[in-house]
Amino acid sequence: MNKQIDPMETEIALDDDLMDEAADNDALDANLPVAAATAAKKLITTIALTMDTCRWPFGDPVEADFHYCGELPLVGRPYCSKHDAQSYHASRPKKAAA
Repeated sequence: MNKQIDPMETEIALDDDLMDEAADNDALDANLPVAAATAAKKLITTIALTMDTCRWPFGDPVEADFHYCGELPLVGRPYCSKHDAQSYHASRPKKAAA
């Protein structure tokens, strides 16, 4: 599961990430493939969770690809802003007894 990092792959990946916008536009005009603007994110497993990772789960915990969001959480909360908004709902006001 752990892949050995090849320095040559890393060096090439860094060069691809540094392509400027003009190069991207030229590639689009010529129907050539363009390097992705963002690298694939590393999956955050339960063991990799820290205080600085969003704890929003993705998938089934018994599956191999189960992971967590991993974005920076809001201060004092377990989730990032996107998942915090999804997780907490205001309670309904209680009705007065008749």
